[in-house]
Amino acid sequence: MLNTTESWNTFYESHPHMQPSTFSYWVLGNLYQTFSRKLASDETNPYYKDKFKLANLVDVGCGNGRDSLLFTNHMHDLDIRSLTCLDSSSEAIEATKVNLNAFSREKHAVEHCSFVVEDVCKFDFSSTDVCYCRFFLHAISEDDFHAFLGSLNHGTTFFAETRVLESSFDILGNKVVPGVYEYENHKRRILTVDVLLAELEKYMFICQTETGTYSSSSTIIEGRKDNPNLLRVYGIVK
Repeated sequence: MLNTTESWNTFYESHPHMQPSTFSYWVLGNLYQTFSRKLASDETNPYYKDKFKLANLVDVGCGNGRDSLLFTNHMHDLDIRSLTCLDSSSEAIEATKVNLNAFSREKHAVEHCSFVVEDVCKFDFSSTDVCYCRFFLHAISEDDFHAFLGSLNHGTTFFAETRVLESSFDILGNKVVPGVYEYENHKRRILTVDVLLAELEKYMFICQTETGTYSSSSTIIEGRKDNPNLLRVYGIVK
């Protein structure tokens, strides 16, 4: 990780609850389009054979559970059997537990959620069907990036939203090492879209991409000064 667990604990102590991101709704739309119970009930539908591919969803770097909360409300309709909330920050996981128990419309769904405090690179993804990670890829080192993607199973459905540079001439904070920038005491590994997609394509088939900015993709945090470029990716692990 580029930033310490202690720094993430401090962040989530001051951000215990946030609304689901628009990226989580984008992912939800893709899941419904491809895998929903209604589609899967029709054997003539080309996606019928994929009915059970949503059995286990892992929210990687779940933070305070803002997006995990949305997924719990749709677990039944999408045949999601279990949801794993994974983060290296104990404060984040505690906030996730509180938020899911307090705000989930599907209280029984929370019974099928697990809350894991662990380094993502040490987590066992062997039973993961859907890997969801928002604002995670740019928060890890190059070595961890490759270790994480290399640990995903063939056929895993992958969704990510991450910061990108619009061009190699973009300036975003202070460059610490090539590709890593520090802005407001927070380090991020940020690549251009072409470079990042080339790295991802080593591990997966890219089904869909979309670019935008923070202001168009999420609830603005009050006082936020930057409006970074973002890339959304939907892929299937090779």
